[in-house]
Amino acid sequence: MVHTGFFAKLNRLTDRVFFTPLLVLQVTDRCNSRCLMCDFWKKTSGVGISPQELEKIVMSAASPIPVTVVVTGGEPLLRDDLFDLWEKLNGRGMRLILNTNGILLREYVKDVSEIFDRVVVSLDSHDAETYREIRGCDEFDKVVDGIRAVVKAGSSVILAHTLQKKNILGIADFLAFSRTLEPVRISIRPVDVYSNGYGRKCEGSCPVEELLPSIEETSLFSNLLGSVTTEWGRKLRSGLITPPVDGLWDIRDYFIAANNGVGFPRKICNLPYISAIVNPSGGIRQCFFSGPSASPRALDCIHEVLNSRDFRDGRRRLKTGKALECEKCVFPYCSDL
Repeated sequence: MVHTGFFAKLNRLTDRVFFTPLLVLQVTDRCNSRCLMCDFWKKTSGVGISPQELEKIVMSAASPIPVTVVVTGGEPLLRDDLFDLWEKLNGRGMRLILNTNGILLREYVKDVSEIFDRVVVSLDSHDAETYREIRGCDEFDKVVDGIRAVVKAGSSVILAHTLQKKNILGIADFLAFSRTLEPVRISIRPVDVYSNGYGRKCEGSCPVEELLPSIEETSLFSNLLGSVTTEWGRKLRSGLITPPVDGLWDIRDYFIAANNGVGFPRKICNLPYISAIVNPSGGIRQCFFSGPSASPRALDCIHEVLNSRDFRDGRRRLKTGKALECEKCVFPYCSDL
C-alpha cells in the first residue's frame, strides 16, 4: 500500500497536494447512537451521497495511485445501499476501512468481513452502564457481540477508545476487557471538546463540563498510568495499544492544558497534506476538525480543490503555527488507521 509519510513530506515541502493517499467519506449524517460528544444524531436530514457520486469521488482521488478509503458517518451501516459501491471497487487496489459504532455489525457480518480490510469500532467502556451514559443508548452487548462476530469471520478490528470524564479512571479495566475481543489494535485518544467536528453547529457547542476530566480526575489518571505502563509495557511497545507510553502521558498533559486553557503539547499534523474529507452533502474539506470547505460542485476535481487558494492558505497557517484551532486538536493523538 501507499506510504502516507512519503506523500506528507512531498506535499508539505512543495505546499501542494499532488496525491491524496487518504480519503474519508462521511456517507451519511444519520446515527443510531446518542453520544454526548457528537451532534450527528440530532440531525434529521438523512443526507447521503449517491453510490454513483461516491464512485466518481473515489476514482478521482485514486488517480494516479490507489488510496485508503475510510467510510464513516454518522453511522455508515445505516445506509441500505452502502455495499453497492464497494462491490464495484473491489479489485482496484484500494484499502477500505469501515469506521462504525458497531451497533449493526452483527447484522452485516458477511458483507463487512468480505469487503472491508479493517473495521474501526468505537468502544468507550468495558461495562454496559458506563457505555449507556456515554453513548446514550443501551447497546453495549450488541456492539460486543458484533465485534466478536466480525473477528470470528476474519476481520481485523481496531477498538477506538475516547478518554473522557466518565471513563478515564477505568482505563486499566478497559484494556483487560478489550484483550478478550482480540483486536489488532486498541487506539486511545482524548475527547474533543473544542472543534466544530462531529456535526456540531459551531465551536464550543458541546457540553464541556460533562466530557472533560477535571484536574482531580486527571491527577488520578496519572497514578493509573504508572501501573498501566508497567503492566502493559510489552503491549505498548508492540503497538497493540496506541499511542505508546509517551503518547499516553501526552494525553494526560492535554487534559491538564484543557483545564488550564494553556500549555497544550506541541504536535505535528500531516492530515491536511494527505487527506480529503467528503461530507454527506458532497462538500470537501482537508480536515475533519477545521479548515475551509468546498462546495459540492467540486466533486469531480478533488485535487483542484485541495490546491485552491483557500486550502493552500489553510495549510500555510498550519505550517507556520498560525492555525490556532490546531493547538487544541485531538487528531494528532489518534492512530486508528
